[in-house]
Amino acid sequence: MYEELVTRCHANARNGISPKDIALREAAYAIEELEEKLFDGEGVNLVSYWQQQCQIAENGLRNTSEELSQKEYTIIGIMHSVDKWLDGKELEQDEVNRAATMREKTLRIVEKQEREINSLHKELERMKSIMREHGIMVIPSAIPGGKSSWNIPSKN
Repeated sequence: MYEELVTRCHANARNGISPKDIALREAAYAIEELEEKLFDGEGVNLVSYWQQQCQIAENGLRNTSEELSQKEYTIIGIMHSVDKWLDGKELEQDEVNRAATMREKTLRIVEKQEREINSLHKELERMKSIMREHGIMVIPSAIPGGKSSWNIPSKN
């Protein structure tokens, strides 16, 4: 096969065909030869079959790359928000550990807020109890949305 190729190339060169045209002819000849040899027993062209498979794989890869780029962009946005709350060594961690650190900080903040709310709720209930004991209460307005008043008893 190699000897045939060399013989054809020399013959084409002697006939004044440019090296580029020789290469194109040989490539076309090689493709034809491969296509003739690469049919399966049922007449299916294996070259076309594998070209289609490669195209399908390439399309899948392109779609996956686009999805990956979108997810990466989303993660960058999320991490930008997370990193605002971190400092020092915390910022040197990878994304997963930074997110976990932020989650822990958030949980501590929420727990602190819950404790403060419970404390304020207890104080409110204590104040309500005192007001009830002394007969102090809010008198709603007769007009919806109007001013309410207090019935603070006088010390007389």
